[in-house]
Amino acid sequence: MADRADVIVVGAGILGCSAAYHLRTAGIGDVLLLERDDVAQGTTSAGAGFVGVWAEGYIPAWRAEERAVECYGLDFYHEIAAAGYDIGYKRNGNLWAVTNQEAWNRYV
Repeated sequence: MADRADVIVVGAGILGCSAAYHLRTAGIGDVLLLERDDVAQGTTSAGAGFVGVWAEGYIPAWRAEERAVECYGLDFYHEIAAAGYDIGYKRNGNLWAVTNQEAWNRYV
């Protein structure tokens, strides 16, 4: 293991790996990714691929900025899976049920 790094990322789940990847593509020289066990063995695998767009719906305070981050994450996970890495990702989609005209106008 290296004895120095510009950045140390602790945890090699989907978020840690994503952070390390984005740091490297942003030009950070030495990125050290530390993991106790194997990659994606903790909460990443426990989530069963349950990711989705929740902003502007499920959590009232979230708006366009949060939605953009969620959509980016979904696209990023799709790219990882399409490149042949088995992270258990499955793009199933979301279903929103609305109960009044205001909700219809907001979500459709």
